[in-house]
Amino acid sequence: MKKCKNVMLIVCASIFLILCACSSKESEPEITLDDVTQAIQTVDPQFEFNDEPMYSMIGASNGWMGYLNDTTPVKVYQYESKDKYEESKETFAPMMDEWPVVGTFVLECSDTSVQDAFSALSQEK
Repeated sequence: MKKCKNVMLIVCASIFLILCACSSKESEPEITLDDVTQAIQTVDPQFEFNDEPMYSMIGASNGWMGYLNDTTPVKVYQYESKDKYEESKETFAPMMDEWPVVGTFVLECSDTSVQDAFSALSQEK
């Protein structure tokens, strides 16, 4: 009987470990708005988000806007999840196809230096 208990305990522990290992997928890096701002400031040290685009029009849960060198608009949208982003992209695909994505943040900006700095966030975390 004691042997049976030990075997059952080992089996239960093994199943628990297997389930934990299977359910933990490698997650995206956790990116914050501060990270995004700092990345853009590597291109324009004076950059600040000082406006809010109409983020709800493309299904985003939040959005921020500023101007690179006071001329080029930089818009950042945040989605609740990757799934919500994918849903929005299906609806607005032609417009969103070229926008870089890092975590739940999406960048709309024509400046390639800002795009590169933003995309580099995925390698930094």
